[in-house]
Amino acid sequence: MKEDLRVFRTKKLLRDSIFELAVNQSRKIAEITVQDICEQALVHRTTFYRYYKDKYDLLLQELKIEETLSIEERKQRLLAPFSLIIAKASIPDLEKLILLNLDDEHLQFLVKKIRIQTLTEDLNDFISIKSIPVPLEMAVKVYSTVLDDLVNYWLKNNTDNTPEQMDEYLRFVLNPFYFEILNTIDNDHCAANKDEQP
Repeated sequence: MKEDLRVFRTKKLLRDSIFELAVNQSRKIAEITVQDICEQALVHRTTFYRYYKDKYDLLLQELKIEETLSIEERKQRLLAPFSLIIAKASIPDLEKLILLNLDDEHLQFLVKKIRIQTLTEDLNDFISIKSIPVPLEMAVKVYSTVLDDLVNYWLKNNTDNTPEQMDEYLRFVLNPFYFEILNTIDNDHCAANKDEQP
């Protein structure tokens, strides 16, 4: 069901507001209040809470991209996560936003939780098509740990490396079976398998 235009407009105002405050005014998310966001957007606080639990919920909902990803893009999220996130992000200066908030432990915890959940869903879907030689939980933990380390390296070095270089590092560090298995899964097989599931 398509979102009501008024709801879409209100959410856009709130999204633009948090990014204006965070990116253009170089303010940390922890320092920005819901009141700041609402005043910037000219939206009442009760309206804000109709759509979001808090400022982190607003930010993370805007960072989510999985609803619009094709099967091939979901594979790329595992094979080339840096390139895909930068290409798909609807946020200008996403790197700046991330760098400003590296010390926000709550935000980092939420982002990691979403990343592990998404990774588990992706691998679980692909494993249902072609099995891997280790338990899913172990595969997720290893992949997530490597990705966390690479993200931290990238950010601490002020994103000097391109997303493509970071994806290449990921391929060098991780066991090749991740990439060999994913590269053998074709879109038709994936779609057919999805249709068969209850």
